[in-house]
Amino acid sequence: RSTPTCVSLSKSLAAIGTKSGAAFTLDVSTGARTYITPKAASTPILSIGLNSTRTSLACGLSTGQTQIYDLRTNSPPTTLPGHKSSVTSLSYSSTPPHSLYTASSDRCIRHYTSTHQYVETLYGHQSSITSLTTHKNSPITTSRDRTLRIWDVVHGTHGIYRPGSKGSSEDCCVKIGERNVITGGEDGS
Repeated sequence: RSTPTCVSLSKSLAAIGTKSGAAFTLDVSTGARTYITPKAASTPILSIGLNSTRTSLACGLSTGQTQIYDLRTNSPPTTLPGHKSSVTSLSYSSTPPHSLYTASSDRCIRHYTSTHQYVETLYGHQSSITSLTTHKNSPITTSRDRTLRIWDVVHGTHGIYRPGSKGSSEDCCVKIGERNVITGGEDGS
């Protein structure tokens, strides 16, 4: 057995990535497991995400690459290069045009179209990005630099917020409803 490192849930389908590099889907209602990658691949999967139609699975690797699997076929994955360090978090936007955003220890966010074509790189964090979620078609990120950033990709700007205590980094974030973002810090705040 391999240790899970990340989980993504889309309705009744969960995608799970492991330390050994295996990725699989789990039907939550039946318990049926389908391996997408070999059970013992070589590169750890650090982040995972399903698109809203549950046809694409994105896996963020410790090598800085993101692999995209088409869940309708058995074809080899498409590899998206670009990050210089581990892909720590990724997310598909839930609203059209269903962009993919990847975040990394290299302090930047890469933006791809729903067909996985590169759009742009977003810069601003001063340290490793620890978490990424999306609201509509814009990313929201937390970082070891102790900030939460809400990005406006249309206008090329972002808001900076400093939640939590002054000595702790923000490790995770999730968008709840239309107006709220919940963050979690390494100090438990």
